[in-house]
Amino acid sequence: MKNHFLSPILLFISLSVLFPVSVSADCPPCGPDFCKNESRYPVALSSKKQRLLQHDYPEYLVNLLDKGSACVARVERSPDGFSIQRVMPNGNWTISSWSADGERKADQDLIAGRLKSFAMFNNQHAFACCGDPDYKERQDYDYALDINKSIAIVKN
Repeated sequence: MKNHFLSPILLFISLSVLFPVSVSADCPPCGPDFCKNESRYPVALSSKKQRLLQHDYPEYLVNLLDKGSACVARVERSPDGFSIQRVMPNGNWTISSWSADGERKADQDLIAGRLKSFAMFNNQHAFACCGDPDYKERQDYDYALDINKSIAIVKN
């Protein structure tokens, strides 16, 4: 009978030798893309932010990418755009793609009382890098709105 436990370990060691990646010694075995503050993270983040700025997203939205866990997987898997969540006075809400006109309209609706609040974000839910809790287990998670508020711009 084969020892199936050793096969994945040998595969990991073989791949590590063939494709070395700089990972801190305290990184859990989740894979290098999920390790926090791995050496490729600053470059991946900077590249993503530059792409978004070139697509005319405002800097205050692009800077939302600085919030949240610092792993390559979060940067690579995050959307190449932003969303806006409009919360009605009765608590119902909708999410749509962000646009400058949409944000302007949301501001006007908030002032006029047609909205209770609105939020703008790149990711509705916080991404879990190695060792991070699930987005619903974080202190900033709003169950009623299904959003992690610390990675969003929220206007009331």
